Amino acid sequence: MFNIGNVITRKTLLIVIASLLAAVALGYYAATAHIKWQLARGDWLAQQNSSLYERIAQLEYQINILQVEIDVERGASAVLQQDVEALIAEKSELTRELTFYQRVVSPEQSTKGVIQDSFVVTPSRANNSYYYRLILLQLDRRVQQRISGRFDIEIVGQLDQENVTLNLLELANTPDTSGRFQIHYYALAEGTFTLPDGFTPQYVKVTAKADNARAIEQTYQWQVLLGSPAGSVQEAPSEE
Repeated sequence: MFNIGNVITRKTLLIVIASLLAAVALGYYAATAHIKWQLARGDWLAQQNSSLYERIAQLEYQINILQVEIDVERGASAVLQQDVEALIAEKSELTRELTFYQRVVSPEQSTKGVIQDSFVVTPSRANNSYYYRLILLQLDRRVQQRISGRFDIEIVGQLDQENVTLNLLELANTPDTSGRFQIHYYALAEGTFTLPDGFTPQYVKVTAKADNARAIEQTYQWQVLLGSPAGSVQEAPSEE
């Protein structure tokens, strides 16, 4: 604009001052505009942040409601499942009791001899020990005298990878291991027994026979037997 050594004229000085003032004004305007933009941006971000917090609060509320509904449904489902299981167990017990009394008091079902009403095995507190109960019914209620006979209970399984058959009455240390019985309408045999270590039971075979009558044999799978007292899988009457 001017060279060193030249005399600065008044006009030149005015131009320089005007340029400086214009630059300052332009910078001030730009700074003010930027500040306004930053403030507006901050307000917009604050609004967005507030909206997001409100949305998060709404979602958390909805999640809580859904969780409560799920918990209620789970509780209702669990109660319903328990009710169903209780009804099934009650029906099974009533059916068993009805069958028991029908066999005892119904003459149309009578034949000479006895029949197995139920056989139960349940674990006891002692290690590898079990409780057993066998109920026998007299089929012919018109016979007034007692009926004599015998029953056998055999547990079939494996010991040291070999098939083994054990006499339950011997394991139970009963006074009479012959299984003799006398029955008038019904007879009950029960006790506890302990399986030898390493023995894996597979099924139990129960045979009952009145004197001069046919034998009734029933086979119970071990796992089914522990889960269901009346879980016989086979009945095989035979003449002797």
